[in-house]
Amino acid sequence: MLRSAALAVAICVLGIAAVAAIVDHIAWPVVFWVAVIAIALAVQRQRYGAAQLGRPGPGWESTGERFFDDASGHQVEVWFNPASGERRYVQQD
Repeated sequence: MLRSAALAVAICVLGIAAVAAIVDHIAWPVVFWVAVIAIALAVQRQRYGAAQLGRPGPGWESTGERFFDDASGHQVEVWFNPASGERRYVQQD
């Protein structure tokens, strides 16, 4: 929910900055950085992905980290693969 609100604010600021940049070219850096923030907020969920069901295969270790996923409402456990450095999020039943 906080991510959605931040994205909405970033989009509004981006629109205002774009209008300001049309009026005066000095505002283009603001447009650029607000666009970067808006894209990062929009892409973050796809980057980390949704929690998976079931434990990962061999070579994975539980980190002991657990949290509640706002999107699903379920508890999620974090797993780590020391060989690759990859982290996976596994939904708990």
